[in-house]
Amino acid sequence: EGSRIQLTLDEHPSLGTTALTVGNPGEPLSPESLARLTEPFYTTKASGTGLGLAIVKRIIDLHQSSIDVRSTLGKGTSFRFSLPVANIA
Repeated sequence: EGSRIQLTLDEHPSLGTTALTVGNPGEPLSPESLARLTEPFYTTKASGTGLGLAIVKRIIDLHQSSIDVRSTLGKGTSFRFSLPVANIA
């Protein structure tokens, strides 16, 4: 609540990809949380299943894409999803 989310979309036509970055300038994640972030059933919350990012990671993998997570003190956490762009003719 009261948090700000920043979205950035970058096109890379020469690579055939588009990258979506979702950033939150809040508290950074701990090194342990970063290491386990996409592990099924891992959560730091009192409620929740810990499946959200595990499912996202699986979908990204199935699309032969990538996800990069960065968490820095004073800057917060960002998730960058690189996705292939389909040529529609």
